Amino acid sequence: MLKGPVARATLRTSVVMLVRLGLQAGSLFLVARVLGPPLFGAYVGTAALAILLGTLTTFGTPLVLLAEASRAYRRRLRVLPYCVSTSLIVGSFLFPLFIALDAILFAGSPVSLPLVAVIGATELFVQPLLRLPSAQLQARHRVVASQFVMLVPQALRFLLVLSIALQPVRSPLTVFLIGSLLAGIIGLLVATKLTPGAWPAFRHWRLATIPELRRAAGFAVLTITSTGPSEIDKSLAARLLPLATAGVYSGAARVISAVSLPVNAMIHAVLPTLFREAGETKGIRPKMLATMFAATFFYGTGIAIAMWLAVPLITWAFGSAYVGIGQAVGWLCIAIPGTMLRMSGGAILLARGRPWQRVSCEMAGLASIVILAIYLVPDYGISGMIAAYVIAEWLMACYSIGLVIKHGRRTG
Repeated sequence: MLKGPVARATLRTSVVMLVRLGLQAGSLFLVARVLGPPLFGAYVGTAALAILLGTLTTFGTPLVLLAEASRAYRRRLRVLPYCVSTSLIVGSFLFPLFIALDAILFAGSPVSLPLVAVIGATELFVQPLLRLPSAQLQARHRVVASQFVMLVPQALRFLLVLSIALQPVRSPLTVFLIGSLLAGIIGLLVATKLTPGAWPAFRHWRLATIPELRRAAGFAVLTITSTGPSEIDKSLAARLLPLATAGVYSGAARVISAVSLPVNAMIHAVLPTLFREAGETKGIRPKMLATMFAATFFYGTGIAIAMWLAVPLITWAFGSAYVGIGQAVGWLCIAIPGTMLRMSGGAILLARGRPWQRVSCEMAGLASIVILAIYLVPDYGISGMIAAYVIAEWLMACYSIGLVIKHGRRTG
């Protein structure tokens, strides 16, 4: 019989994780088939840029909210009033920046300006706001509900793209993007219904103080650096590779990213416990750390082997237009265990109050992937992009584990 907080959290969320994984994978294959490699590569490059900037919208407040509410749920009332206002203000600054960066980086892209604006509205406003009720549910150990509110938009997007695949339309990307925005808004309504007191009354909204912004800033930087390695490679591919080749790489990379969902959900499930134990005198128990690292390593290795064996199926799912995607997926499998270990190490550093150590680790990975891609892609094409991603993920994994061990010895 499985015991311990990590095992119980994993069991409670297993069904939701599998459903979310299935929806994400199904949506990926359908969108890729409907759009074709060039348009898919252009769309993913723009979307990755929006997702990366969107992590800054909330300015780290969901993690501040989670940390406070995990210690005592009523403490969320101290931070919630400035979480929404901060998100809206920062999002309003980031939106025109996103439009400008997209025009500079992806000049001549087949994704039109109105559609870029729709992507920005979805990823810079709707999706970030959804993290606030999700964090409150997570803090109350309602992990399934926390995952469910993030799953609702995914389910609606899957149904939308399935209908487009079954009944083709003239402008599939337009229909998909507008539908995705509406799906996110519906997700916000569902989250509001499931989370009592999810939003403070308007009269209670306020601006964050300087000390509050200073505290949130660390979490904000940490959020963007943790998301960066999973998104920046798609934008780099759209910039450095021909769009059709970028579509092949982005499709393969999205498949690899999707399999990290179960570990990501496990980490989210156990974060409240990690925050609580880290605040105690003895700190996080070594047994819990060993369990987390062992679970992520064995899952990562097992899923990498399974993905490698599933390459023929993945190739079939994308279709004949995506020439070489099976080989790309096969090589990217090498990164999977490293990604899992990097995620676990980062969560432990965060819970221990070492966000800047985690940032240093992920910044090293971001710098590595950018430098390696710029150096390798011109000569080696998609193989150079794959090598840059794999090396960066394992570099971050080793770095984060080393930091966890080093800090553990100092406090032991």
